[in-house]
Amino acid sequence: MNDTFDLFAQSPERLDAKAIYQAAGLGFWTFDLIANTITWDTRCRSLFGYVDESQVPYDRFIAHIHPDDAARIHTAIQHVLTSPTDDFFDQTYRTIGAGGRLSRWIRFMGRRHDQRTRLAGVAFNLPDDNRPATQRDSDAPFQRLVAQAPSAMALFTGQQLTVTAVNERMLTYWDRTSDEVLNKPLLDALSEACERAIFKPMMTVLATGEPTVLSELAISIPRNEGLEHLYVTLSLAPFHGSDGTITGVIAVAHDVTELVTARQAAETRRVELMAAVDAAEISVWSLNVQTNLFRSNDRMKIMFGIPNTAKASIRFFFDRIVEEDRQRVLDSFMHALQYESGGRCEIQYSIVHAVTGQKRTIRSRGQTQFDSDGTAQRFSCIAQDITVRQQAEDALRTSETRFRTLANSIDHLAWIANADGSIAWYNQRWYDYAGTNSRHIEGWGWQQVCHPDHIDRTVAFVTNAWQRGEPFELAAPLRRHDGVYRWFLTRAYPIKDATGQIQQWIGSNTDIDEQKRVEASLEAQVRERTAQLQILVQNLQRSNENLRQFAYIASHDLQEPLRKIQQFGDLLKSDYNDQLGQGVAYLDRMQLAASRMSALIRDLLSYSRIATQQDTTQQVSLRQVIDDVMTDLSLLSDEANSAIRIDSLPTIWGDASQLGQLFQNLLSNALKFRRSDVQPVITISCVTVPADALPDSVEPVRLADTYYRIDVSDNGIGFDEKYLDRIFQVFQRLHSRSEYAGTGIGLAICDKVVANHGGAITAHSQPGQGTTFSIYLPKQ
Repeated sequence: MNDTFDLFAQSPERLDAKAIYQAAGLGFWTFDLIANTITWDTRCRSLFGYVDESQVPYDRFIAHIHPDDAARIHTAIQHVLTSPTDDFFDQTYRTIGAGGRLSRWIRFMGRRHDQRTRLAGVAFNLPDDNRPATQRDSDAPFQRLVAQAPSAMALFTGQQLTVTAVNERMLTYWDRTSDEVLNKPLLDALSEACERAIFKPMMTVLATGEPTVLSELAISIPRNEGLEHLYVTLSLAPFHGSDGTITGVIAVAHDVTELVTARQAAETRRVELMAAVDAAEISVWSLNVQTNLFRSNDRMKIMFGIPNTAKASIRFFFDRIVEEDRQRVLDSFMHALQYESGGRCEIQYSIVHAVTGQKRTIRSRGQTQFDSDGTAQRFSCIAQDITVRQQAEDALRTSETRFRTLANSIDHLAWIANADGSIAWYNQRWYDYAGTNSRHIEGWGWQQVCHPDHIDRTVAFVTNAWQRGEPFELAAPLRRHDGVYRWFLTRAYPIKDATGQIQQWIGSNTDIDEQKRVEASLEAQVRERTAQLQILVQNLQRSNENLRQFAYIASHDLQEPLRKIQQFGDLLKSDYNDQLGQGVAYLDRMQLAASRMSALIRDLLSYSRIATQQDTTQQVSLRQVIDDVMTDLSLLSDEANSAIRIDSLPTIWGDASQLGQLFQNLLSNALKFRRSDVQPVITISCVTVPADALPDSVEPVRLADTYYRIDVSDNGIGFDEKYLDRIFQVFQRLHSRSEYAGTGIGLAICDKVVANHGGAITAHSQPGQGTTFSIYLPKQ
């Protein structure tokens, strides 16, 4: 992926580094092997006698090197470009300036970049070895040169490397005064840290005569009552005497702190960006508009079906775009290359995978870089495969359409509210009844249709209900489109997320105006009471039947997309397992979520059926019910190695199916929430309790003189009783799904079954001490 990030070649960090080179008296140059050209700045051009040419062919560059040095320099450049390990270039040679005159000795240093296609570095003057010997042997002029040099400089002579000349800049780096170092051997003059860094390289230069560069040495100097940490590059070159022998070493230091810190910061940002790109599964590509050089990362090739080893052009990628989108994408790309467009390009299109032939949806965002003349230089782009997200959005829109169609087909006025209670959606029957549109009654606009005599009571009640976050019912008259007020029963249920936070409310308004009229006329029309009650019962039965049908249809329509998600997930894994890579884990998680949703819908359907199920009471043996339940739970019980103790249990009037659900949930919970370090022990017992001995917290639905108290006790993990008021509510969980499976509906079903039998249910528990569920049923 490294070649993908050439788009940062003109980043501020690079520009700052160039400024640092120029400030230090250095020339900046690059050699592009592909273009076979040398690009250099003003300082570097002057070393070769050029005035205003910022770019010259390589052969002209070589022609301005002294004939005695040209072959050596060409060989050194080719060596760096082809060597698998040596990527550093450092050569000293003579230039031939304009008119063929001998110009000066210079030193070129640099490194290889971009996979052996480019050299980049700096150049600077060295003392002219062609000057007369009398001048070269004169110390005073040379010492003045050192003192006035713009860079830090020092001269070391003799085998002991005695400090012969040094300027203030170098003394600052050494943290020494001139008296402390002049005419002293290096080992005596400098700190131990400096000695370790430069002594051996200097001795090597003195012995071999080969210049060397110590790059980016870390030093610390006292400044502003503290230490300032710097980076310097130290150039070491041999110093020749009048007879041409090496008599010492010249050291020139350049402060490259800003360059190093800028590069480090750029590298940190590059690593962070690459990590973010990989995490987001983003494909990246770039196009050099001037050279038509196209580059992309591996993920881009995978997305389009190209082998990693293949070298593809931008034309290949454009050809993979489906025909109906191709011209639109090309037009958008060409528009972004125009300076007036701002250079931005953002577009969504479809491609056909080169290997599988599968159609995929891609979203791309790109930006063109322009030069100062407004000419497009480089276009950089990121692309994401959003096929799965697009399919999910399409499925969601389809599901939402089905829901709205279903909601508009029922007899009730239905609505959906935000968490704060503001209405976000009404079904069509709401608008038909009120004779208005969504713009007038969304939010809190429903108050416009509420009866003036009931508005304060209704708003206060509803506001309090939103804050409590509990289901509620409220009866109030609503104005019809013809100005007539009719009574409606409003029911609302909160939809909560896994943390218990309310996301939305779902509600309905059932027309109960006839019921209200019946209630108002009962006292005056006693003889018509039975007939009117029958009509009311029929209406309620019809309403319950509608709700039952609604629950069945809703569960079927909700199950169907889940089945398709699971089926298509299986197909993706079976047909494209090798290509999906990390995507297999995402499919597994998607299918697991779909399975949990399917189980949740089934449990919700069971819960709703209990509320609408017809009365089928008969004599039921609780012992037989529990034996049947234990048969169903035998595998789970055997796996847990549980011990179950059942005392004598009565025969009561009730619904065998519902009672089976009651004990099925209680016993399965006892086995599921067991402690891992002890054998599960479950005890079922029964005692008779008079009505006046019932706990204050127990309020049976039906009054009786005596109640059966049936206790289901275990030695499991237990729970904190401060959550007692939550555990019998729908979707309430005390543990995450990763710890214990379930939908959070089981105990709500238990509560509903016990209420249907006229009783009440409660629990006692402590964390780690087990739980006892107590069921109170009227004794008949």
